[in-house]
Amino acid sequence: MGSLEEVWEQREQQIYPKWFGPESRGIFTLTPDLFRQLGQSEVDPCWLSIGIFEFAPTESRPTWIYVSSGISNPWETDPKEYSTEGYSEIGTELVLETPHQADWANSILQRLVAFDVLISWGLKGDVPTFDYGHRIPLNAPISPTEESALRNVIAWKPEHYEPSFVVPSGRVDFIHLAGMSDAELAYAKEHGSDRLAALMIEHGAFPVTDPARASIL
Repeated sequence: MGSLEEVWEQREQQIYPKWFGPESRGIFTLTPDLFRQLGQSEVDPCWLSIGIFEFAPTESRPTWIYVSSGISNPWETDPKEYSTEGYSEIGTELVLETPHQADWANSILQRLVAFDVLISWGLKGDVPTFDYGHRIPLNAPISPTEESALRNVIAWKPEHYEPSFVVPSGRVDFIHLAGMSDAELAYAKEHGSDRLAALMIEHGAFPVTDPARASIL
């Protein structure tokens, strides 16, 4: 049956290290100030335990991985009702992948995770939580310290690592995010996220986000 603590431990101490390697700097948890920036003054204490892990390159992966931990925690579910047949809470965790160690990636992912949490708690109106194919405007360059054409992100299913895992409280899917330009966003609006994702993969713009890359369109 398990417990919330066991679900947490399995995800952070078994699954993540096995798939992504040993973390580099621990977890960067969400802060009350971050939620206030998103218009939410009242903060549930459990939100502040959610955070981002940073994973350094490994022998088989030359890139850096930033992955959320805690969106899928079954806060409202009694352990007696845990089931591996459905999803654990909203059933997702978010991922960003970069060619270099990047504080901007951690900051962007924290902000998107916080927004996703507010959506999942019904605090942003009738808006769906992030899912494959979603396109999210950032309204600013993805890296604040350099000129970048990437001002948006696309959410897609990863194929270079296992896209989902199962814990006692249910299944969890990884939503892999990648930066995209305004021109790429316009293309996706006209032709669909699947067409854009295929182009990005073809041009090496997915799954790794490099703020220095030029727009492919």
